[in-house]
Amino acid sequence: YQARAEEFDRRDDEALAAREWRLALAALTRDSPLESITQISGQISRDMQFTALQAIFLSLLAVVIYIWARFGSVRYGLAAIAALVHDVLIALGLIAVAGFIYDSALGRALLLEPFRIDLALVAAMLTLIGYSLNDTIVVFDRIRENRGKLAHATPEIINRSINQIISRTVITSGTTLLALLTLYIFGGHGSLHGFAFAMIAGVVIGTYSSIGVACPILLMRQPEAATRPALSTQRPATT
Repeated sequence: YQARAEEFDRRDDEALAAREWRLALAALTRDSPLESITQISGQISRDMQFTALQAIFLSLLAVVIYIWARFGSVRYGLAAIAALVHDVLIALGLIAVAGFIYDSALGRALLLEPFRIDLALVAAMLTLIGYSLNDTIVVFDRIRENRGKLAHATPEIINRSINQIISRTVITSGTTLLALLTLYIFGGHGSLHGFAFAMIAGVVIGTYSSIGVACPILLMRQPEAATRPALSTQRPATT
């Protein structure tokens, strides 16, 4: 009886092991439910959209408060945000245009592809935001130094500040463009190619927007006396 009992126990163990093996094999070989999802319910997409918009609003508000505290005027914060939004919108517009002309002669000459918004392009947009904001703050720093104790920056002060930093800005942007062009031309296709394209567009756009978009906003709605050139109080010399 003991031998037969041991034989039954052995068979039960083998049956249990075989059943567990079949369950483990089926779990490892079948497709994951998340990989087969092709649609997301409207409620989930609306929640994600609301969360994304909320994060964007809070981040922009934080940037405005930081620049306001640093430069002493909310106008600097609004000017930086205007340049930032301008850069992102133009870069996204160029990505959209590339999807229409990539199959033309011009598109093939420019190595364009039908770029899609993926994680690489999202990373490029975030990098572009940081680059644009940094370049704008560099210009604002020089304007603040030249402004001194004046309440507002005059056109002459802004023009002099731009002339003082333009060479450094062009050299910095130029060296960045050389690296991005090398990545764009020799980096192959795929997500990396789209990243390089978005960054090339962003660097060019961010360089001119810091001067051509952000700086003119500093002159908006200023007192008339602040934008007028100072008149000399000395009398002309007589001969």
